[in-house]
Amino acid sequence: MLTDLSARHPVIQRVVGTKPPDRPLIGVSPGSGNITATSVRAGADIFFVFSAGTYRTAGVGSLASFLAYGNANDQTEELLRRHVLPHNQGVPVVAGMMPNDPAAPTAERLQRLGTLGVDAVTNWPATGLVDGVMRDIMISHGLHHEAELDMLQEAQAAGFAVFGFALSPSEVEHFCDIHVDGLILNVGLTRAVTDTMEKKNELSTAIATVREMWDVVARQTLSPLSFLFGGSITQPIDLEEILREVPVHGYAGGSAFERIPVTAIVDSTIRRLKSVPRTPSATRVRAPLVGDSRQMRRVLELIERTAPHDVNICILGETGTGKELVAHAVHQRSPRREMPFVTMNCGAIPDSLVESEFFGHEKGAFTGAHDRRKGKFELANHGILFLDEIGDLSPHGQVALLRVIQQGEVFRLGSQKATRVDVQIIAATNRDLRRDVAEGRFRSDLFYRISTIVIETPPLRERPGDIAPIADHLLRLLASRLNRRIVGITDEFRERLIAYSWPGNVRELEHVLTRSAILEDSAVLDGTGVLLENYTEAREVGSRATRSGAAAPRETPDARRRRASETILRCSGNKSEAARQLGISRKTLYQWLRE
Repeated sequence: MLTDLSARHPVIQRVVGTKPPDRPLIGVSPGSGNITATSVRAGADIFFVFSAGTYRTAGVGSLASFLAYGNANDQTEELLRRHVLPHNQGVPVVAGMMPNDPAAPTAERLQRLGTLGVDAVTNWPATGLVDGVMRDIMISHGLHHEAELDMLQEAQAAGFAVFGFALSPSEVEHFCDIHVDGLILNVGLTRAVTDTMEKKNELSTAIATVREMWDVVARQTLSPLSFLFGGSITQPIDLEEILREVPVHGYAGGSAFERIPVTAIVDSTIRRLKSVPRTPSATRVRAPLVGDSRQMRRVLELIERTAPHDVNICILGETGTGKELVAHAVHQRSPRREMPFVTMNCGAIPDSLVESEFFGHEKGAFTGAHDRRKGKFELANHGILFLDEIGDLSPHGQVALLRVIQQGEVFRLGSQKATRVDVQIIAATNRDLRRDVAEGRFRSDLFYRISTIVIETPPLRERPGDIAPIADHLLRLLASRLNRRIVGITDEFRERLIAYSWPGNVRELEHVLTRSAILEDSAVLDGTGVLLENYTEAREVGSRATRSGAAAPRETPDARRRRASETILRCSGNKSEAARQLGISRKTLYQWLRE
């Protein structure tokens, strides 16, 4: 948590300040004074000043900062002096610094940075970002990881806070050994990705990459302030996806903010990223499964009994019933909880890309394969692969999946080398797989491979008593997500929700509450403008399905009073518990008793 960092360097204390632990810190790597000033107004928490910013603002790729156009330290100083420090308004500044500078000794560089008013330094350009001939040249000139460690230790001795720019778990470990104050965990170049599958793959890769590094951080007695850096994170939903899995303290980047129109994009992106919920502890927590109905207790019992065992699981249920939440709940309770959880939507994969998505490919394996890429099985190695909508997988895809499950190894397209994989499968679908097997649309041998345990998620209409607590939970999430005060809903709106049949299940309930929260100004939502189209018909259907939920529309006052009294007696006089079981408020319960 952010509060655990209070014992760190005074600069770290300034960054953390009194900021809420349930929101990420946002760092910006600016390339101009305009971006610096806009970032301050938008609420940036820290600046990371790298020579790459100069090139990026000039319209050149960041990697150009590694080429011999000039001294990186001179370029960073110029960027600091002309663009950042005149506009940072007290926001802490971390300056990139190159070791073994041929133009000035480290001590002299540090003195100049301190005179300028720089608070902290980090190793930049990080030698781990390059390879091949360029890396050999840099190492021959003393630009290597060991030199970076020496430079940071010298900066520590001079009183600077130091951040380690890391690209691997081993580098994180080395930085932690010298007790750095912060870490910048690099997950790759930032680029806007429009293809949905490619975006999902890149986020999965980023999660796997940063989790390996974070596992080293989590073992430390006193964790450094850790920022995720780079990657294809351009929207709040991207950052939220990663923070669900790896609770780093913040996110930092440069390219993520610098898009046209610059000022508006920087301001909007920073504010939106700062609104993302952050897991406030080292424990990875997804949204809980809410409900105390008989059906939900059965689901939770199956999760608890199944999760400790390394078996494949099939989750069946209608759309919007929380199948992915069940999969995450299994992951959190399983021996693989520290390993990757990778998601794949089987219904979105064209036949021509099945092998590439499952197994990955080598560079040049087919037209468009510009880089080597791991498949979902390699990304999920030693962890869990969640195959959503598996009922929509084509016959060709079913054969490919069956083969890797049976053999436990994959061949990347364009490679003759087998890669062993150890993956637990959790599959989910809203189709009736048993009927599909009987009718020949789904392979029976694959069905038995993926369904050692079957968990069925109940539709919301079959558990009306859970609607009220689910709504309360969703309202708490909405208050955080929309950054507004929401304390509840009116009794009438609650009863309308309970009576509705919810063909879209919990997902539809979330959409209804979101619309209300956006359209209404009051902290207590009354459902104005929300049309529940099958309200009258649903009330009768929902009431027949109710075990202990809302009253039927034709129920007499005497029958209502009698049912309320019996429920109170069953709850040993606890009226709050009785109201919860009935799916009504205490105020409505008292009305029933007075009728």
